[in-house]
Amino acid sequence: MSEEQKLTVKVFRYNPEVDEKPYYATYEVPWREGMTVLEVLRYIYENYEPIAFRFHCRSGVCGACGVMLNGQPVLACRTYVDKPGEIVIEPLKNFNVIKDLVIDRRPALEQTIKLEPWLIRSQKPSDFEKIVWPLEEREKFYLLATCRECYLCRAACPAAEVGFRKPELTKYPGPKFYIRDLATRFFDPRDEAKDLRVVKLKDDIDAYACTTCRKCWEVCPREFEIPEIIEELRNFIAKAGLGPLEGHKVFANFITKTGRAVERQTTPLIEQVPEVIDVPNPVDEVLFFTGCLIDYRLQKVGFGIIEALKRNNVRIIIPKDQQCCGSPAIRSGLFDVGRAQALKNTEIFERYGVEKVIMGCPGCLLTWKINFPRFVSEARGYPPRLEVYEITEYLVNVLGLDRLNKNFGRIDMTVTYHDSCHLRRGCGVWREPRELINIIPGLKFKEMNEYDVCCGSGGGVRAGRRPVSVEIGKRKADNIIAANVEGVIMECPFCYIQIRDMLQQFYGGKVKVLYLIDLIAEAYRRAESK
Repeated sequence: MSEEQKLTVKVFRYNPEVDEKPYYATYEVPWREGMTVLEVLRYIYENYEPIAFRFHCRSGVCGACGVMLNGQPVLACRTYVDKPGEIVIEPLKNFNVIKDLVIDRRPALEQTIKLEPWLIRSQKPSDFEKIVWPLEEREKFYLLATCRECYLCRAACPAAEVGFRKPELTKYPGPKFYIRDLATRFFDPRDEAKDLRVVKLKDDIDAYACTTCRKCWEVCPREFEIPEIIEELRNFIAKAGLGPLEGHKVFANFITKTGRAVERQTTPLIEQVPEVIDVPNPVDEVLFFTGCLIDYRLQKVGFGIIEALKRNNVRIIIPKDQQCCGSPAIRSGLFDVGRAQALKNTEIFERYGVEKVIMGCPGCLLTWKINFPRFVSEARGYPPRLEVYEITEYLVNVLGLDRLNKNFGRIDMTVTYHDSCHLRRGCGVWREPRELINIIPGLKFKEMNEYDVCCGSGGGVRAGRRPVSVEIGKRKADNIIAANVEGVIMECPFCYIQIRDMLQQFYGGKVKVLYLIDLIAEAYRRAESK
């Protein structure tokens, strides 16, 4: 077996009848292009020794062969081992193990039965039945009914991990239960038990524990837009008068009364800057949407965005009457509040005749990208005439690294980077922040373990399910500390506040929490002060 064609495979082994604890066995397997993880397992079984694993259809349909590959949930039959080297294969997380790679699905199936996922009707139709079924809901029903029931989403879900390890904190079972077991019934006009299902949705399986981090979407073989489905189901709860939670109502009430999601504590950013910030020989003109937290809590971040844009000769317009984007309301299922905010902000920003909108909050960005087009189109027949960008995305992809002002001073520090879920998976921005980090003199960058796993602040979980949020946040803090760095960088005000609090609570603030755009602005200032 030539060295370049060898695959070293570490496999989780555990037989509770003979083993005191799990261990890993290592095997060498001949690698070839196009080889799947399932073929690797079958080779070990046939050429070394029996190992326990599930498979059936071998074509990605049945969902039986889910395993963890290098820490990520995959279907073994449709996941390729793209190069020689070392791989680690383990059973799906958040399940008890029966033997080796075989997980115990019985508790999950028992929970499914309790949800009564079948059609419930008071009487059987006696004749042919014509169903009045809106096309959009019918398409959703048929799509969701194709769920593989592979449980990759549960294995990837940080909230489901809390539910598995500490069921006293949440009953949240993972996204699969919403997709196949409940969502299909909500979209079926024949079902007569929707009121009962709303109660189960809120109380029995804790719909508010989901952080909408989109990790489930990332691993789903069907690529279901699970966070949007969760939010729609929360909307059912709100319409039934059973939600949202008290912590969510605080934000929604502020939005309705003041146009902002948080209380005024100090002078807002918008009141400290002019509406128009001119620069000599502008290369571009943009609108700046501050978002509530940057305007009312993290004004320094807003000044950093303005500084970076000015240093690159960009003219800035900051509408004084802008309001909350509505994200806190939408994430908790209050679509009417979110719809009103989408219409207000679209009208405010379109009146300037400038197409580009810059923001420093991924939650706002995702709302403008995903929710605004839908809400605005429903109201007036066409989407907003605006292009939205996160600040690092704008600097790298619109202005371009080749044109970017790189007159930076040194910042000597070892740092890591936390990916905001809404920024990375929601908006596809993750390379750009790293490119900027790597051009600031003095910064030494180290990737931490699980850099893209949720910090626990999103989806209203910090406000409504704080114990769940803390459990997820501690996992993030542990990974930051393990990276042995001086600072952790991010591009999200919600993540910033959550991670700062978690590091303070569990590690006494041992690592500095930094906003990337603050560092960029500081690097510009240091170059000037030489």
